[in-house]
Amino acid sequence: MLMQSEVIPNVELRRYTPNDYPIIEAWCLAAGIEPIAKGALTDYGVFCTYGGREVACAWFYINNRSPVAKMENLIEVPENPYPEARFELVELFRGEAKRMGKLFDIDTPRTGEAIVPFTFQNEEAFDAIEAEISLHPESAKAEELMPLKHRFVPGMYIREIFIPAGTLLTSRVHQTEHPFTISMGDISVVTPGGGVTRLKAPYTGITKPGTRRMLYAHENTIWTTYHVTKETDPMKIVLGVTDAPRNRFLGGC
Repeated sequence: MLMQSEVIPNVELRRYTPNDYPIIEAWCLAAGIEPIAKGALTDYGVFCTYGGREVACAWFYINNRSPVAKMENLIEVPENPYPEARFELVELFRGEAKRMGKLFDIDTPRTGEAIVPFTFQNEEAFDAIEAEISLHPESAKAEELMPLKHRFVPGMYIREIFIPAGTLLTSRVHQTEHPFTISMGDISVVTPGGGVTRLKAPYTGITKPGTRRMLYAHENTIWTTYHVTKETDPMKIVLGVTDAPRNRFLGGC
């Protein structure tokens, strides 16, 4: 299917499906690019054609159970004569996601080069990623995979969590100011409206009221928080110092 670019008159966008894999594989090989694995192809792909030459392609992934639609497997020909092709594809898929009533996300291109800064401009985008995480089968085993240790000293509760490498998780909304330490590991932290902060052990920080985090562990990580309290029931303490986010994708308000 041929689609005319709505932005640049001399750019054409051609739509393919996984059934067109021989065409896609041949294009990759002719351009000197490692072919995309057939199993990695999603709902449909779009090639950006500039000056009669296909210079870039990307694939659109739609999961009816997820509030997020994704652009995946962006690849470009070497020395792309039209580097703006990636943004053409981004805008095309962003529009498709909007028409479907979904939020839009972009996987890192195969080149490893970022298209846009990794930021969440609002709570809704944060909620969507959190909802996506909840669909992962291992979410049901969170307590087993990320064990907690509870320690008490007079007037203080010390809560330690082990986060395995490769884990993406979100926090509740913190209601109190308290210190935290990272005694082992390497972890990236994202907050709504902010970018990524990468923290490596040993590290000590302060959590402010209203903080909500998304975290990705690059290495096995130990994160410990310290709470001033006379309570000795960990669950009561958690409910007293945090709130669950009102995630509309998970049935919240």
